[in-house]
Amino acid sequence: PIALSECARQHRMRGELEDAERIFRQAIEIEDARVPPGSPKRPHRRNHLAMVLLRAGRLEEAARVNAEAWRLKAGQHDLVSGRILFVRIAMHLLAGDDDVRLYLGQMKTLLGMEPLECFADIATTWEIPDVLDALCEQLPTEQATLMLRLTDALNDRAHVVVLETLDAWRTAEAVALDVPWPGA
Repeated sequence: PIALSECARQHRMRGELEDAERIFRQAIEIEDARVPPGSPKRPHRRNHLAMVLLRAGRLEEAARVNAEAWRLKAGQHDLVSGRILFVRIAMHLLAGDDDVRLYLGQMKTLLGMEPLECFADIATTWEIPDVLDALCEQLPTEQATLMLRLTDALNDRAHVVVLETLDAWRTAEAVALDVPWPGA
């Protein structure tokens, strides 16, 4: 599954979204057969698939996969949880729903955790230039800036201070990670 995921990520970055989706689905199927239900790898791979679906403009399907990833994180919140929240925020903004306070509030809670673990044993620097480029092309400047700064903060929490300069972040209240997502 790790090799398949890397291959799928490369396809996603080149914009070969059908291939990326097919390969991520294969990786998920193989991994689900081999790892215990509580494995931190399961939400991680699903979030990658959600990013592919997001890039393909299939926001409803991406939302379902993303919600499944979040559900699998229950009680094991870590860096991957932040990436899942990032995708959730991006999906809502792309769908024209700019009320992302719940998800920003959960991101605030997560980024305030000490230490912010990484249970899935993944690269702690998140390289998603293709996703960020797509968001910058499709979102208004202020929302695109929010997404860029969230990525910076997920990669290095020293960047959280920059988020404080953004109204959407500054006005969002911290929200517990166990607060359910609407419709999920």
